[in-house]
Amino acid sequence: MIMNKRILYLLSALCFFSFASCTNEEEPALSEEKGEIWLSVVDTSKVEVVTRALSGFDVKDFNVSLSRGETVVFSSRKYGDIAGSPITCGAGSGYLLTAESCTEGEAERTNSGWGQARLADDTLFTVKPVVATEVTLKCALANSSVNVEFSDFIKKLLSSYKITLYAADASSRSFTFDKSNYSYKTSYFNVGTAGRALQYTVSLTLPGESVPHTYSSTLTLEPSHSYHLTVKLDNESKSKISIGITVDGTLVEEKTFTEIINPYK
Repeated sequence: MIMNKRILYLLSALCFFSFASCTNEEEPALSEEKGEIWLSVVDTSKVEVVTRALSGFDVKDFNVSLSRGETVVFSSRKYGDIAGSPITCGAGSGYLLTAESCTEGEAERTNSGWGQARLADDTLFTVKPVVATEVTLKCALANSSVNVEFSDFIKKLLSSYKITLYAADASSRSFTFDKSNYSYKTSYFNVGTAGRALQYTVSLTLPGESVPHTYSSTLTLEPSHSYHLTVKLDNESKSKISIGITVDGTLVEEKTFTEIINPYK
């Protein structure tokens, strides 16, 4: 009786292991399908920016990053090092490719804080197995710039004239345009989709006076635009200060201050 129980136990165990072995053999081995990405980075800034030509950009020096969700596939690789070669990775959706000429931090930090133009683009896409996936990043101006001009009458009549401006949320990063630098200086600002408030103050010292006349206002910057501010004073005995605001080569607003001054007093 004891022997029969032992034989029954052994037969049950053998059947169990045999079933488990068959199940494992029938399950296909899990393997991740691969796909190839062919990347092209294009500089479109020369087409979009008409007020001042952007120069010194070479897409070969642009930084390229690839991620999928929280996983970073690679970051800050020079486009010139990967151009013309496929990028192999697992097939699937949710891939994000980014190309940029510099980071947002660098765009406001360089040139003694005046900043520089930043070109960038990114795109979400899906990598297909076997079939090559072609991705083109059209890098365009990603930040906004501001430069200033003073009218001939102001430059001729006044010995001291300037305009100081800064982003309302970062007053410590302030820029002053005056007769010594306005002709070649440009300030750059990172601007989100909601826009960014720019505070500015015009300061003009009339002949024979020591205290300047000041005029302050706010301008909302929109992303990826070039702003040109023209400070003007009418060539009359009674004049008002006005600010012409040109965006990407088109005059969009002329703001006139209410105070009347006599520039010949």
